[in-house]
Amino acid sequence: MRTQKSSIVILLFIGILIGTSIFTQNNSKTTLHKDKPLEDGVEDIGYIFNNELPRSSSSENFENLEDVFTEKLDSYSSLGYFPQIYESSLQATYYAIFILDTIGRIDQIDPTIITNFIMSHYNSTAQAFIDAYAERYLSIDFSTRYEYYPYTTLLEVNCYAILTLEMLGQLELINKQEFIDFIWSCYNPITGGFIGRPYATSPNNEY
Repeated sequence: MRTQKSSIVILLFIGILIGTSIFTQNNSKTTLHKDKPLEDGVEDIGYIFNNELPRSSSSENFENLEDVFTEKLDSYSSLGYFPQIYESSLQATYYAIFILDTIGRIDQIDPTIITNFIMSHYNSTAQAFIDAYAERYLSIDFSTRYEYYPYTTLLEVNCYAILTLEMLGQLELINKQEFIDFIWSCYNPITGGFIGRPYATSPNNEY
């Protein structure tokens, strides 16, 4: 009986020793893993967060913006409109007037000249505004080309013209119902959205 008890005690002691040895090995591996150097480039993250890049002063930013607007106003003074690369457009004119209105500088332009420029693109036959960029969009043969072209669509051109006239207080120059009808003519009943031209005349009713 005593021999059996002694055997049990010895087995328990051996089990404790084995368990302690395994725990020590695992703990050692974990320690080595924690002390493993970071991968290349990772240690630089701390530098990125702790060392900010130099920032330009607000006065420098303001001066840069002043230079840009001065250049645009010089172009307007010599041409009578705000030009875009290659050719003047209703899109470029809208953005220029919008920014000038936003920063309180719209009084520096002649609204009559801008209004005349916009109205010169009104096509009474189509009952819509059309500029060179809209014509380029309308001339795309989508039956042979399916690539995306970043051309200003007919709907966009008319939106630019109307929004610019609104900022200039000249909406009375257009027939509002006529343009409401035009906008709704660009509605795609299948997708529930609007396309760039009247739905009935659009190739495959997609563009």
